[in-house]
Amino acid sequence: MLTQDQAVALARNFRETGPVGELAVQGPPSCFARLRLRLGELLAESQGTEAALGMVDGPDDVLMDRGKEEMATITRELAGLHAWASEQPCAPEACECRADRLLRRRLTEARLPEQTGYLPTSRRPVCVLAGYPEPRDDGSVVYAVIDHRNSIAHAVRVHRGWRVRLVTRNDEQAAADTQLVYESPGYPDTAVSDYRADTQACADAVRAALRSADIRLRVGDDEL
Repeated sequence: MLTQDQAVALARNFRETGPVGELAVQGPPSCFARLRLRLGELLAESQGTEAALGMVDGPDDVLMDRGKEEMATITRELAGLHAWASEQPCAPEACECRADRLLRRRLTEARLPEQTGYLPTSRRPVCVLAGYPEPRDDGSVVYAVIDHRNSIAHAVRVHRGWRVRLVTRNDEQAAADTQLVYESPGYPDTAVSDYRADTQACADAVRAALRSADIRLRVGDDEL
């Protein structure tokens, strides 16, 4: 992984305007969203050019070989910059990344299946679903609904907390049970400064609740 100084030095090599140019001149931004997007675009373009050069079928050409080497170097440097930017934490008060970005990462790290939940009418993303919202082979359903105010499309800088409801049902139940298992301190006006710690606590609560409910459904309440 690149250091901050190495990333800034690499950014200067590209003589770009926009977020890459700002990194080269001003140093790391408060929010890395625009920088990640631009580096992703440049990396895709570089990889495409490198692939096209690799498909050229003709006699040996010193200039072509040099061009391939230069493109390989550019691709490698962009990949390093992109990897570095992807790992950098934004300042929550200025962050314009989607508020569920960190939550999804924490759920994935916990090896929990997750997906976006949409309003049926508008298809607007309103929550994150973690677990198994569709019936499994044994007919059971166990998943968590993680609400973020009115829409998970909100940026971190306006984050106001998470609210988690656990939904469970086995093949003998006519209707699903719903239980509140986590609510951010002060929800729905949780301090933005608490975003990282709160999001980790939310993911931990989801993992514990899903595990407990899954064991209960599989074993049966009477046997616990």
